[in-house]
Amino acid sequence: MIGFARSILRNGVRQLTEFFVLPEYQSAGVGRELLARAFPVDGADHRFIIATIDGRAVQSYLKAKVYPLFPCYAFSRPAEKVSLDSDLIIERIAPSAQAMGELIRIDNAILGFHREAEHAWLLENRQGYFYKRNKNIVGYGYLGNHNGPFASLDVNDFPAILAHAETEAALKGTEFSVEVPMVNRAAVDYLLSRGCKLESFFEFFMADSMFGRFENYILTSPPFFV
Repeated sequence: MIGFARSILRNGVRQLTEFFVLPEYQSAGVGRELLARAFPVDGADHRFIIATIDGRAVQSYLKAKVYPLFPCYAFSRPAEKVSLDSDLIIERIAPSAQAMGELIRIDNAILGFHREAEHAWLLENRQGYFYKRNKNIVGYGYLGNHNGPFASLDVNDFPAILAHAETEAALKGTEFSVEVPMVNRAAVDYLLSRGCKLESFFEFFMADSMFGRFENYILTSPPFFV
């Protein structure tokens, strides 16, 4: 094996999740053929990748007709307990058909597509939470050794959501870290106010066209899928 590529198609949206070619076989057309098969231009309403900033890889993605829309950075800090006034009610997600229906509803509203398989995996490997206001579910989030994704119908709820995430990390004695689309100004402003540092490594969100409301979203960490 000299290379491989994989994508997932969810509800009409295709994400390229892996793309690797051994260095000695790069620039020989292998990557182009892999992308043509795993990441075809046709067959999806939208196509995207969370891409590293390697120049040759980005050039390949540009040729595949996806373009940088915004950067994504990891913010981190030593976790501390945070007290923040909010009317949000935070409840653990108990896996059920009803819970999955709520996750699908929020994903459709924020991402423009849904993905049951990813939520099923997240619910097995991380602790999921619903955020509620007036008995209505207005967002979700996942915490664990890695945090995310987080989705909120109201961007003004991100300070409370992230305060809860950092507090849970402090209780476990772990560092607090999240992967943030830089269009999510509410999250960026709050994290900077908390003294979080930006990691030097970052990614581009590249897509064939703009979709979704990523100002209302924080990525899965690590961002193997959105």
